[in-house]
Amino acid sequence: MPLPDEPIRILRVIARLNVGGPALHVSYLSKGLDERGYETTLVAGRVGAGEGSMEYIARESGLLPVYLPELQREISPLADAIAVRKLLELIREVKPHIVHTHTAKAGAVGRAAARLAGADRPQLVCHTFHGHVLQGYFSPVMTRAFTQLERRLARYTDVLIAVSPEVRDDLVRLRVAPREKIVVVRLGLDLQARVEVADGVRDAVRASLGVADGEFLVGWFGRMTEIKRTDDLLAAFARLRAEGLAAVLLLVGDGPLRPSLERRAAELGIAGACRFVGYREEVGPYYAACDAVALTSANEGTPVSIIEAQAAGRPVVSTDVGGVADIVDEGRTGYLVAPGDIEALALRLGMLAGDPAIRVAFGAAGRERVLPRYSVPRLIDDVDRLYRTFLDGPEVCWRRGRSWPRGRREGVVEPLVPTLPARRVEQVEQPLRIVLVSQYFPPEVGATQSRMQAFAEYLAGRGHDVTVICEFPNHPHGVIPERYAGRAVSLDRSNAYKVIRVWVKTHPEKTQATRMAFYLSFMALATAVAPLVRRADVVIATTPPLFTAVAGAAIARLNGAPLVLDVRDLWPAAATSLQQISPGFDTRVAESLERWLYREAAAVVAVTRPFCAHIDGIRSAPPATGLVPNGTLDLFFEEPAAGGREWLGVGGDDFVVTFAGTHGIAQALPAAIQAAPLGPDLHFAYVGDGPMKEIVEAQAREFGVANIRFHPQLPLGEILPVLAASDAMLVTLSAHPTFEQFVPSKLIDFMAVGRPVILSAAGEAARLLELSGAGIVVPPEAPEAVVRAARWLRDHPVEAAEMGLRGRAFARRRMRSVQAERLEAVIMSVVSTARGGV
Repeated sequence: MPLPDEPIRILRVIARLNVGGPALHVSYLSKGLDERGYETTLVAGRVGAGEGSMEYIARESGLLPVYLPELQREISPLADAIAVRKLLELIREVKPHIVHTHTAKAGAVGRAAARLAGADRPQLVCHTFHGHVLQGYFSPVMTRAFTQLERRLARYTDVLIAVSPEVRDDLVRLRVAPREKIVVVRLGLDLQARVEVADGVRDAVRASLGVADGEFLVGWFGRMTEIKRTDDLLAAFARLRAEGLAAVLLLVGDGPLRPSLERRAAELGIAGACRFVGYREEVGPYYAACDAVALTSANEGTPVSIIEAQAAGRPVVSTDVGGVADIVDEGRTGYLVAPGDIEALALRLGMLAGDPAIRVAFGAAGRERVLPRYSVPRLIDDVDRLYRTFLDGPEVCWRRGRSWPRGRREGVVEPLVPTLPARRVEQVEQPLRIVLVSQYFPPEVGATQSRMQAFAEYLAGRGHDVTVICEFPNHPHGVIPERYAGRAVSLDRSNAYKVIRVWVKTHPEKTQATRMAFYLSFMALATAVAPLVRRADVVIATTPPLFTAVAGAAIARLNGAPLVLDVRDLWPAAATSLQQISPGFDTRVAESLERWLYREAAAVVAVTRPFCAHIDGIRSAPPATGLVPNGTLDLFFEEPAAGGREWLGVGGDDFVVTFAGTHGIAQALPAAIQAAPLGPDLHFAYVGDGPMKEIVEAQAREFGVANIRFHPQLPLGEILPVLAASDAMLVTLSAHPTFEQFVPSKLIDFMAVGRPVILSAAGEAARLLELSGAGIVVPPEAPEAVVRAARWLRDHPVEAAEMGLRGRAFARRRMRSVQAERLEAVIMSVVSTARGGV
């Protein structure tokens, strides 16, 4: 884009250039933009005693910050007022086109000064949240006050920037600003300069620390404050030592809690195995010395230590807080644990200590992930593009005062496409030819269909040449529409990707024999149409059924392409549990086929952590199975249309518990519907279709009760009003132990709608719901417990509403678009490996 006749002036304000990501970010950003013709005035407060300064980074970047002593971390009405006045004077002197603030204190005083500037108000005022202090830092009273202040400041800000999708989602959940006003721009760091070291440095540093050969060195990097919960790491490390592990803990950093942490290490009897080395400007040698890096914070924005650790090729174990999940690819570059879970932290560190091969694999994957994602050039491009979204246009005049691009009205912020989604649809430099094999696909309705469609749309949107091979639509009734009569193959080019549909042997009655004919006919026809596909670079096959994966393996071999398996359920374990296949010989054959497929695949992704562990136990070779969990869609966060309760046929005072989805064997519905006669004061709605529907409808008629109704299946785009009209959502699974590893995809969708969930299941699904705080877990196939949970939610509306809000926030971290991004990373990696790349 052309620059104006005069440079674009920026007044960039940060509270202080202390150790941490914000100081690095603003230094690299300011330098990079100035090289493009911008003119930056960087303003900062002074670093406090004992904090550790990164002012040298600004100096090395050629920046001469303007220091305001009054711009300090502590709240001081007098000092803060002076800081506002001095910033106002700078605005009138510099006459910036843009005021961009970073961190909470700078955001408050900087935006207040811009608000008071009158005719000298900059054309664009924006603020970057490098995290936030709106939970976990202060008392409830102070937290509410800060939240109200941020909401008020947001009204005077043209655009807010979050450094991760998780920070953005927190801000929306806390009602700081609407989603369309917040753009995601990840940190940009000169990672290679920060972490790359010469050969021999690792051994030299380990020797200087007194770490013997073979000892497992765990690193921690940061400022020793309460929010970092470094004491949890000491406790976990003490457990490792108590179990006999030869390990050393390296703590790089300083802060007010260092003396107490050193005392705590002595109390735990691990002082001799801990190395407190204080703050270090050059961290690369210390990352190189480590075997793994840990983070135990109770809250974070985007922790630089975890980014730098992965850039240095080190696996990480971190608490799953703030933007950490955006950095760490669970099960591929590191492990995530719940904050405060010392046992899980020790377990994961112990797993890394005992498996050098996994450490190498995680480290390589982490480096590949973070170097491009958190690069400085990418940061400069993102922010440059954002600024020009507001400042470019035929009616922009580069004068003092306020002017807006065509179509904008002063004080009105039009919706912006967040940076993260915008980057996801940008074209890849080297698009791939991808074949996606899925027996089920839209227009059929179901979890598999929705997941595969999301993957196909994302990959095609990125510029890949995508071909889907699927069946003629027939699910769940087993009836192929008349339009396909007499045809064996149908080619659909109505989307951005090509869809090849093939005939399958269907039958309305589901028996072992009809299922086998159904699966085998698809396997044969899907393989037969392989010549219709241009030579593939990679084949993705989703399972179950396993026969779909067999077709994918055959197509991959025909093309000389790597195979990536997407495992949604464990088969044949699930099928055997549900008596869909006979135990004995049939099961042994299926298990042999399962083992062959997992080993045949170049890579495998799965939807739950137990699935990943199961598959890795069979594969016994890298790369580790990638976690690509079921996610939800933006449509579940939309404002629902009216009429949902009318469609359900319920009154305004009824407490409605809704089950929506496939009426299958795994859902154990015969037990679930027994809740209706046990709870006549509740209303139960069952929406959907499937092989068990007629059976449970007949069972309900035998009950002779009026508080249960069955409704037809709805298209995905029409289900939201019905879900939103419900008071609670019901999710059920069979009590068979096999299903303790399963997480129904509808669980995340129901959370996204913002209604509390009653989960009648055990294992991984129960763990997930308890982690989110989005509902009540009851034992599987326990209708009495379902009734008790529903009555509790009805009688505690405030708590029920809070569960709904927590579920909505949790679901925002499980967006299907994010899972598609993870899948693409796996695809790119296996193709690169197949081509001899690094």
